[in-house]
Amino acid sequence: MKRLWVYNYDFEFRLAGQPPLKAGSGPWALLNRSGQWMAPLCQPGDGILLPEPPPPWISQSLEGLLGFCPEWVIRPREPETNAPLADWAMVLLELAQAWSIRYWGQPQPNALMRRVNSKAFSYQAREQLLPPAWHIPSAWLEGAGLTRQRLDETLSQFEAEQGSFLVKDPFGLSGRGLAFNPGPAEYSRLLGWAQASGGLLLEKVLAHQGEESLHFDIHDQGYQYCGRAKLFSNPQGGYSGSQVQPEEAPPWLDEVFPLLALVQDAGYRGPLGLDLLYDAEFQPRLLEVNARWTMGRMALEWARRLGFAGILALKRDSVSASQPLEALTPPPGTHFIHYAAGGKAWLTRLILARNPIDLVWQEQAFKAKLYQ
Repeated sequence: MKRLWVYNYDFEFRLAGQPPLKAGSGPWALLNRSGQWMAPLCQPGDGILLPEPPPPWISQSLEGLLGFCPEWVIRPREPETNAPLADWAMVLLELAQAWSIRYWGQPQPNALMRRVNSKAFSYQAREQLLPPAWHIPSAWLEGAGLTRQRLDETLSQFEAEQGSFLVKDPFGLSGRGLAFNPGPAEYSRLLGWAQASGGLLLEKVLAHQGEESLHFDIHDQGYQYCGRAKLFSNPQGGYSGSQVQPEEAPPWLDEVFPLLALVQDAGYRGPLGLDLLYDAEFQPRLLEVNARWTMGRMALEWARRLGFAGILALKRDSVSASQPLEALTPPPGTHFIHYAAGGKAWLTRLILARNPIDLVWQEQAFKAKLYQ
């Protein structure tokens, strides 16, 4: 049976019990049109479910890279919210007669997925299973019975001991659910996070030299190392890019094996990413566990699929929705693999560079063309 892929980003938000929100023309509308990212997971004959067809120049680019283009299975969504599977519930029942449905993320949140993807799990596993050098000065604040006074006292004490710090919603992502040195004006928002997600994670802000993700497949027989990817974020903590290149596994890889065994013993099977922060001495420290497909893993999937031996980067740009990008000729080695418009537009580029200098040249050449 043919496979049909569904971009279910809503999985990450439903873990926190967030209700469906009308998509409108903001970020949700853009995410709803982002299934093109899954192209390297497809085989010839596979399809991707979308609410509207992507521009023809995206299809041509994907066909040139993969040797085929996935079939675009178009089903408009009315009403359109940030909950793809809820909006498409009846459509998925219909399509399941002809397609084997595959999901980005998981089809439905459950107790296991909520536990493993919570930052509380990452914090506890880091403290209990990893060497002290992997730790980040942190504290967990239970949400049950949390009062404004207790929150104020805890934050004040943590700041006095650690200096600058972050407060994280256990299910926040891409800059959502993140507060830097919050004051009383933000306490209502933090109490809302704690009530919905079970608590709050406090973390010291560390001077660092970059972030990276390690990727594994967890299966019945154990776990398999798949590679590593540098991570790039915007100032608000949102994803802006990934970069991979062929290299050996890090010498300290076995230090995270107890954490992988914990995830496997918990019953999870599937792709797993470990987000790391490298401190001023370039010591890796564990940030969080992601039991799902991520964009860092997607960069690795592109590298595997293309058999590319240089530096491969995914970069996401926010561009004008009225800009005629189909007429923009990218520099050699740069390919457009995703475009979505909804008030503004996202353009995702796949960059195949021979070396770091080539990567910088391609970045500069593209920006010069884009903004000329």
